[in-house]
Formats: sequence, C-alpha cells, structure tokens
Amino acid sequence: MADRLSVAIAVLAGVLGFTPTALYAQKATSTATPADSSSTKTDLRAQPDTSSATQALMSLIAAVRRTGQEAPAELLGYSATVESEVAVVLRTAAAREGPSSSAGTQTGVERVLQVEQIESTLDWKRTGSTDQHVIGYRSRAITASLSSLSYFHRPWLVPVLYGNRLQLLFGRDSVTNADEIDPTDTTHAPALLAVHPFAGDAGAYYHYTGGDTVVVLHVQGRSIPIARINVEPIDRVQQRTLLFRGEIDVDVDRHQVVRMLGQFVVRDVPHSALRRALGAAWQTVAFAELVNGEFDGHYWLPTEQRIEGQARTAFAGEFSPIIRVVSRFRHQELETRNADNLAVQAAGEPSVLLTIAPRDSLTAFGEWGSEIGVMTAEARAEDFDAVAPDRWRTRGAPRLDWRADRINDVVRFNRVEGAFTGVAATLRFRDAAPGAAIGANIGWAWAEQTARGAAWGRWRRRAWTYNARLERELANTNDFQPLVDYEQSLMALLFTADDYDYVDRRAFTLGGTHSLPLPGAPVLRLETGVAQDRGEQRRVLFGLIHSDSSFRGNRPVAEGSYLRTAVGLNLHPNVSGEFLEPGIGVGLWYVRGDGQLRWQRAEARVTARHTVGPLTYAGRVDAIALFSRQVLPQQIIEFGENEGLPGYAFKEFGGDRAVLGRAAVSYQLPFLRAPIRLGRAEGWRGRFVLPSLAPSFAVGLQGGWSEAHAASTRAALALFGTRVDTLSGKTLLATRPTGGIRSTVNITLRLFGGALGVGVARPLDRLSPSSGWRFIVGVGQPF
Repeated sequence: MADRLSVAIAVLAGVLGFTPTALYAQKATSTATPADSSSTKTDLRAQPDTSSATQALMSLIAAVRRTGQEAPAELLGYSATVESEVAVVLRTAAAREGPSSSAGTQTGVERVLQVEQIESTLDWKRTGSTDQHVIGYRSRAITASLSSLSYFHRPWLVPVLYGNRLQLLFGRDSVTNADEIDPTDTTHAPALLAVHPFAGDAGAYYHYTGGDTVVVLHVQGRSIPIARINVEPIDRVQQRTLLFRGEIDVDVDRHQVVRMLGQFVVRDVPHSALRRALGAAWQTVAFAELVNGEFDGHYWLPTEQRIEGQARTAFAGEFSPIIRVVSRFRHQELETRNADNLAVQAAGEPSVLLTIAPRDSLTAFGEWGSEIGVMTAEARAEDFDAVAPDRWRTRGAPRLDWRADRINDVVRFNRVEGAFTGVAATLRFRDAAPGAAIGANIGWAWAEQTARGAAWGRWRRRAWTYNARLERELANTNDFQPLVDYEQSLMALLFTADDYDYVDRRAFTLGGTHSLPLPGAPVLRLETGVAQDRGEQRRVLFGLIHSDSSFRGNRPVAEGSYLRTAVGLNLHPNVSGEFLEPGIGVGLWYVRGDGQLRWQRAEARVTARHTVGPLTYAGRVDAIALFSRQVLPQQIIEFGENEGLPGYAFKEFGGDRAVLGRAAVSYQLPFLRAPIRLGRAEGWRGRFVLPSLAPSFAVGLQGGWSEAHAASTRAALALFGTRVDTLSGKTLLATRPTGGIRSTVNITLRLFGGALGVGVARPLDRLSPSSGWRFIVGVGQPF
C-alpha cells in the first residue's frame, strides 16, 4: 500500500496551482431570497460577446470599474487571523464493487494524501503592502514529501478584490493604477499578476455577459441585490498575460466585488506542436473561489478563499491529482480614516511579505479553529465544473473524448495478461441530452493473446444515475481491498509483486445510484444483470526486477453463468480511515447469484478518523458472510498479511464468515512541530521545506477471525493447496479458518505527521507461531 502511495505522490509532485463552499460570507446574519422578477435578465450561458451585452450590463461594469480602481478612501487597511489548509488530494474513479462502491456516479472519490494546517495573521494596507505572518503549523501525511512552504515564498492569500491587478500566491500592489503597470518589467514585478476583470485597462483583455440579479441578501434591515457577470478573456493579447475566466458577483448598490469563481488562464504566444501535444495529454488548471463579506456596511473584504490546482490526463477522466488551499478569515479589524485619523499614509514601494514565527512559537500554538482536514474534506473537485475547461464541463455541445474512467482500462500489467494496452472513448451528449453519455474501451492482453473491453451508457437524472454496461473484464477476487481503486500494475511490472487473484468475467449489468438528501451524503446503489465466470492461469513469471521468486499461480475458479443482483448503501463515501479525511463512514452491500452458480454474500464496513488536540484515532472494521452450498473458490473470503494482519502469510486465513478490524491511536508530542527548512541559512526561503518532524507515539491493534460453516466452503479451501509452516514444520492448508481470533499489536514512533514510523510488534493470540517482539518500519498511516 505504501509503495502504491509513493507512486501517487510522485505523480502529484509536479502539480501546484490555484476556492469556500458558501456563496457569500456575511459578518452580520443574513438571509437570501429569490431576486425580484423585474430584475435585468440576460442569458448566463450566452457566448461572451461585448456587442450582445445589454446597456444595463455595460453601465454596471463601468460603475464597478470606477469604484473598484482603489479601495474606498476611508479604508486605510485591515488585519485578520486566517486558518488555512494546504492538501494534496488524489481523485480516482469510484470502486465498482463492495461496500465502498458508488460506481455509476459521475464523480469520483477523493483521498487526502497530505494536509498542512497553517494559522496566520494578515496585515494589509491600502498602499498595497501585505504581510502574512505564520504563527501556527501542524501536518498529517500518508507519505513523506515536501511542505507547501517550499513553494509559497510570498502570501497565498488574496488580501482584497479592489484594484487593477490580483495578487495570487505571489504578490504586488493590488491598487496600482493601470497606467503605472509595465507588463515587461520583470525586475520589480513577480511573474504571476492577473489582470483584474474590472481594471482600468480590462477592455483590452475581457468580454462580458450576464448582469442578472441572482440573489438578494438581507443584512441588518438592508437589502443587497447581487448581480452575476460572466467574464471571458479575449482570444489574443499583445504579451504573455494571466487572465480570469468565470463568474463575478457584485453588489449592485455599492458596485463592489462580492465573489469571484473561475479559473486563471495564461494567454501566450502560440505554442510549439510538442507543447500542444503535451497539453492535450495532460492538462493542469488553476481554479479560485474568492468570497468576500460586508463589514461596517461599506466594505467587502475576504472571508473565505479557495485556490486549487487540478491536473487531468486525457487517458483517464476520473484520475486527477489536486493541490487544494482553503483559507478562512476571522477576527477582522479595520483601520479607517475618521475625524481623529486624517493622516494619509505615506506613499512608497509596497512590500509583500510572507514571514514565519520562530520554531518555539509554532510549536506552542494550539488555538485551532477546526479539526485538521475538515476544510479540505468539505470541498470537492466538481465544485468548479461550471467554470472548468470545455473538455471537463457537463454543459455545452456534444463532445467526444478519447479517454477512459480508469487508467487500468487502457494500460496495465499483471501475471495473467502480461502487458495490456488499449484505447477508450467517451461521448458526452451534454446539452443535446443532459446527463447522458456513452463510452467504450477495447484492448489487447499481449501474453494472453486475448481482447478485453467494455461498452457502457450512463444517464444522470436529478439525484439518480442510471447505467448499462456490457464487458469482458479480468476481475480480481480479493477481499478487504484498499479503498483507492487501482491495481498493482506498476508493482507487478517492476518488482514481480502481484497480490491479486483473477477471474475472466463476462457480464451485462443494469443499475442505478441515488444520492439521498440526508446528512452524510448517503448513496444507494442497485444492480442486476447476467454474468459468466471462467478460470484463468498465470502466463507471466517475472516482472522487470526479480530474485528467485516468480509470480504466484492464479487460484482456481468455479466456472458457470448466473443472474447477479446487488444492493448497496454508502454513508460518507469519501471517509476511508486509511487516508486523512476526517469523519465516520459506513458501507453496506448485499449481492446474490442465481443460476449455475448460486450464492449470497453480505458485507459491512465502518471506517473512521478524527483528531482531537494532540490525539488522533483511526479505524476500519469489515465483516463478510457468505452463504452457498456450492464449491465457489472465487467467493471464499480470504485475508492475511496484505489485508492488515502483519506477520502472517499471503491469504493465510479464510472461510465463509470473517471479521477483520484495525485501529490505531496516536499522541503527538508537544515539541518539534515547526516545519524544517533546508537550504541556505538566512530566512525561510530556502530551496526546500519539509513538514514538521512532529514525533508521535502510536499504538495499533489488528485482529481477524474466520470460520468455515459449510462443507462446500471447506472443500473450496482444500482447492487452494497446502503450505509448510516454517516454524513448526507442519503441513497446513494454504488458506484456512483462523481457529480463534488472530491479533497483533504494534507500538511505533511516528514522524512527519505519521508518514514514517519505526517500532515493534508482536502477536497477541496464543495460536501464533511466534510470540516475541519484532522490529517494524512503516510508511503511510497503518493501523
């Protein structure tokens, strides 16, 4: 598992980019009502074209441009405390089977691999000077990697939405006059300066549409009409320029920006053919949602911000590495000009600084406003779908893309097929038939000399998603699988490690998923269809790197056809326990086969993770019951070392009833919590910054139990062969009932937010062949 995550982190390392979930944040309590029917109406989905803009829209844009050139004259500055989370997230396709499955939905699942929680103070002056001072830091991680502070050498907060240029991750005066800006000046101007959509020179960069009054806010007895303006960059500019594309909400009365939601795009000179090809294969997009709240009834200032970089490959639509930065502003204090304060701040070169408190101050900080990981978990990649590039959107003209949901559909390696390569295509009807899509993938297994693939259709209708799928697949029969849905193709290819057993399955399935409007975002899944299982065999002996050990043989399969019916319910589907999403998740799954192969199978899973102060607990419990009078090896429950019982053999235990539980509690010690700077000695702008060492003591407990009730189960276990126990010399079934509860305990010292650990472990059950302590080294967040 750790090796697979290391590969994912390596993919994520090249992604760094640029959103809060509330529409508007108000300092005072507010309510929203539908806009009055007399409001100006313009089609928000119209193609951007200034010539089609209404006179009312152009008048509104002109007013906002006049008002927003500088911050209001009375506002000298403000200060605030800001809590941020910077997370590395891997978005993958949902599992197709099992209690965590939600296959058929249009969105994947998100797994948090690293999260850093950072407390800052922000001081902004109307001259453009910005000082962000980090006063608190803590992190959690699956695999050790660089801290986000390695990349953020200047403030990542956007202090105001006034002015002619936007400060994004790198800074500059955000109220400078447009005619004072020299785009070619690279000596004093950082590279990332976005042209504000309402800058004095914005007409040379943007088209506008919209202007509807979309909502009316009621704040302290005052009604605030909010209009939405769609902004689109023009196709050609004179030099390399960073521009905004998306929607902007403005206060119609005061002509100030309330919210920006969209992406930042670089308008550049034409690229070479190679760069265009690379851009088509792998696209990275910087999104932002910048939300203001009203203060003192006059000023709109930041309350929530989310900046997110998403990367997607053309080969797999649901695979997306993400860098997510979510910030919430608190305790805003305004400095305004009044009768007692008439002095004008002295002009000068504005400073934009990111500073970090001393190590002892960072270590001592404990006044966190939320549990680590909560802000990240509340966000989803699809929040930006409406303002995403055309190839990502659900609206628009019909679109054909040469892509699959999963990378494994077009390229993989295993001991049965050897190398598998293929192609996939998806046709999304979008506006022609909203929610409908069809697709297919086909490929060739080179060692097996066999074609496999699938054809499918999907229609999303309100809370339901309906599916039909015809396929021939190489399905794996493993139980208690990790919740990230990808197989060990890379590990098998490189290191001769393939810990799955396979069945050749042909199936036609009809199904649907329903998102229930209840707490926990529960998803109900229904399926039925016909299927046929056939046995497979190992055809490849080694990967690229191997010792004397070859791939294991594939386990036997009972062949036959059947009618498969299944129902599942998933609560909090993004909570895994194995990754860093906080919360409690529950999955229930019932499946049965009728026909030549007959069985019933019920599964349940509970996962959890929470952090309370220095304490973190995580756990996962799986229970499976199989009911069958037939000898069905592919349905037998199997588990061992790879499924969470360290010290035992591959699939050493099994049966027709099984429970596997894993839990861990860690306590973070009150020292060494500051990030570690590597590089030159002065300042915090060294070349590399590591997350804090953050040592913690963790105690983990794993336990498993299985038994074989039916004679058919015992006969199936006998088909798996035997092995010789290395300590006792006895010949045992390769997979057998546990004969009681098999359990282990480990005590570890974990570093870098839990990513690395060393310690000792020992079995607790009296039946274990070994009763002593043994040394262990761990990567990731094992139970």
